[in-house]
Amino acid sequence: MKKTSCLPCEKCRKDAGLRWLARSIVVSMLVFAAIYAGRGLVLAWLVGGRYAWLNLVVDCGALALIILALRMLDLGVKKLFHHLIGDQTRARKTLAAVASWSVVLVLVVPFVMALAQFHPQKIACIATPADFGIPYSEVLLDSQGLQLSAWHLPASSPERPVVVLCHGLGANKQNFLPMAQMLHRLDLNVVTFDFRGHGNSQGRTITFGVKESQDVKAALDYARARHPSSKMYGVGYSMGGAALVQMAAEHGGFDKIVVDSSFARAENVALHTMLWYFGPLKKPIWHVGRFWGWVFSGVDVAEDNPDESIGKLSNCPIFLIHGTEDNMIPSTESERLREAAGANARLWLVDGMGHLQALGHPEYRERLRQFFEKD
Repeated sequence: MKKTSCLPCEKCRKDAGLRWLARSIVVSMLVFAAIYAGRGLVLAWLVGGRYAWLNLVVDCGALALIILALRMLDLGVKKLFHHLIGDQTRARKTLAAVASWSVVLVLVVPFVMALAQFHPQKIACIATPADFGIPYSEVLLDSQGLQLSAWHLPASSPERPVVVLCHGLGANKQNFLPMAQMLHRLDLNVVTFDFRGHGNSQGRTITFGVKESQDVKAALDYARARHPSSKMYGVGYSMGGAALVQMAAEHGGFDKIVVDSSFARAENVALHTMLWYFGPLKKPIWHVGRFWGWVFSGVDVAEDNPDESIGKLSNCPIFLIHGTEDNMIPSTESERLREAAGANARLWLVDGMGHLQALGHPEYRERLRQFFEKD
């Protein structure tokens, strides 16, 4: 007897669709897990830190939810056009594809980008100042209920000036140990710490300097308590510079500050760097990204404008530093900060240097020394 095959019924098609969806989610999770694990481990290896596996679990869990949401969104778009148009036609396929890609570009891309920016991978510190031959003490700072990991590097005398050293986005205090060593060799007390969501500190969300300004205040409060009669200097890099400016404008407390490779407005940096490739869509993507950033952190990054704060530092000398070949934060941002600060600030544009590369310039240490020692 000849065996006949039957057309798949509706239930079979649904079951097959669910199996395919489950397989897609599992495979996508494994791929993203491999990418994230590789990225975190490679980054940790490059900066000489440690990537916690707990971070990997959290990251992959978030990505799994994103994948699931994308698949459900895609199925929802297809069902919508099935309800509106009916039979599967070329026009329906085209409209559904256009709708799906529009949602991806305008909604999903900003979500993923905001997720990556507001939840950077935490690379824990494994080196300490002792590895550089510097005596130090471990310190825990309290910033809005978050515990921040910090180091206190004493100078020859407690009365010597104190430098609060603020690292950049995605870095940690270990990455700036050479800078801490440079300052310590100038016989300065140094307090350096991991911002929230970085290094060995608590938290997983960052705000590009807005809430981090409270972390700077926690470090300054500690430094003032330990060295009540000393002058207070601040040195901030990239995001750390923005946090330093905003804290000093709001609370004061610093006698001098150095801001290296920072920005005047977060929007300028976003539109002219990572969003530049989206052409006419960069503005809509920016605004949707602002919304997701607010969802993640409670902060609207469009209000992250150090150029509006730096003008309030009329009694605090400011030394701005920026490499002319910086592709991450254009040197024009420091020029805007210099203009907003007025006669109170000086700017050193370092020819041919990229982002934070001025640290390796042979004149860097001497220029900082002259700035700090000048009355």
